[in-house]
Amino acid sequence: ITSSALDVTGTNLSVCFASVPGVVYNVLTNTDLTQTNWTDVGAPVSPVTATDTNTCVLIPGATNAATYVLIKQN
Repeated sequence: ITSSALDVTGTNLSVCFASVPGVVYNVLTNTDLTQTNWTDVGAPVSPVTATDTNTCVLIPGATNAATYVLIKQN
């Protein structure tokens, strides 16, 4: 992940990551790193097909300070 920030409303998390154009990535979240139950964010955020070497997605409702994000090549 190259950058992340809450949007101006404080209700969505913007996440950017290094990517390969044309490759499909899944965006997953978790609130506890000791658990393995990562949840796919789902449409329209995930999966995302990269169009550039840096891809950004907006994760709705990720206001929890302990929201962890995993970007996984599909």
